[in-house]
Amino acid sequence: MKRSGFTLIEMVISLTAGSMVMLAAVSLIHNSMHLRKQHQITVERMAISGRMLERWRLDVNHASRLIEREAGLEIEASGSFTVYRAEQGVLYRQQSVSGERTIVDSVDFGPGARCELKVITQPVQAAVLTIFRRSKLAKAEPQIERQIVATVGRCNKFSPNVQGVE
Repeated sequence: MKRSGFTLIEMVISLTAGSMVMLAAVSLIHNSMHLRKQHQITVERMAISGRMLERWRLDVNHASRLIEREAGLEIEASGSFTVYRAEQGVLYRQQSVSGERTIVDSVDFGPGARCELKVITQPVQAAVLTIFRRSKLAKAEPQIERQIVATVGRCNKFSPNVQGVE
């Protein structure tokens, strides 16, 4: 007598194969959601840092005087003082308007980043903001990721990669 249907072994094999396909699909969906979230965080960080760098450039352009201090770069403009301070990969901005109100902003350039602020007095007074990033290689020296030069009293363009400024 011949029976129609599947044997137990055939059922186990088909369920195992189906489970493996489902596991692969769930893993793929999970990884794509994780990568999307990381990408969104990176895009937001870049937008915030771009706005802060543009604000820094405008503050220097509108400055009447730049003072390089141990605590950071002090910018005097139209009765307000703005202090920029670089610590590791974080750039802080503190603005005092008429000595009363204080506004504090900061931007984190992420792991492996380091910021430096410098004032140049010759041939014109300018400020240089340099952002270094350590590469993935452990022994590699930090590389310049971005260097922005802003001149006091001049509206110059944002330069994403200026090399050789000392």
